[in-house]
Amino acid sequence: MRNLRAKFFVIIGFFVLSSAFVFSQEAESNDVTLTDSSSSETPRLNTFDEQRNAIGLYFLAADDGYAGLQYEHYFTKKIGLTVDGSAVYKSDETESTPIDANVNLQFDISLFEYEAQKVFAYRVYAWFLGGARYKYFSGYSYETKTQNPYWYINAVAGTGFGFEFILVRHISIPIQIGFIGEFPNGGSAGLTFGAGLRYRF
Repeated sequence: MRNLRAKFFVIIGFFVLSSAFVFSQEAESNDVTLTDSSSSETPRLNTFDEQRNAIGLYFLAADDGYAGLQYEHYFTKKIGLTVDGSAVYKSDETESTPIDANVNLQFDISLFEYEAQKVFAYRVYAWFLGGARYKYFSGYSYETKTQNPYWYINAVAGTGFGFEFILVRHISIPIQIGFIGEFPNGGSAGLTFGAGLRYRF
């Protein structure tokens, strides 16, 4: 557990420093005049400037992973917010977990972007996630054929980094790796991998 906590704080520290670097870069870029007042040229917008929203499917592989829908919006070229959620219901009365639902908010900080002729683009970003997970248990006993249902809500938190690949400006493929934990009920923590397929607009 002590080694696990050490890894967690190392990751947090790394991405805090990354965030500070991104904000300092943005502050410097704001001090630079993009165009001369006498020039009639308009700065060229790229995919990351024009296509700031994405919606699609996403899955997360962890100790207790899930798959669901995801929506993303970038407020600036560097700062974005992602919302994802899922809900599973199973009507079988013998199912141990007939209801499993979760919703997460993820704060994204773009660290690097690249685009090649609006056909292919990618970005590297840091992510910080917080959310909640609801589970309902049937408490079904095969011996007595009875149920003793109960439920709980866990907090979810994680951090890591990701890569987003964009094809022909609209097809978005995010890939994320990092560290995620769920607590306090049946708490777990470990490495995670996520990927998705979205439409960017």
